[in-house]
Amino acid sequence: MYYINLQINVNNIKDHIMGGISLGKLVVIAIVIALLFGTKRLSTIGEDLGNAIKGFRKAINDKEQD
Repeated sequence: MYYINLQINVNNIKDHIMGGISLGKLVVIAIVIALLFGTKRLSTIGEDLGNAIKGFRKAINDKEQD
């Protein structure tokens, strides 16, 4: 008889889902982005993105109320 091994390695699943990007790699990427754009410009981009998301949510909520 043949038996199927259904043992699942959780670490392999995490690596597959995250694309193999570890926390250390994410930190290095964040530092490089901060050096390229500067912290002031990044905060402006973050603020603009937040305002855009708020506007989008408000538009959806207004449409649902109509």
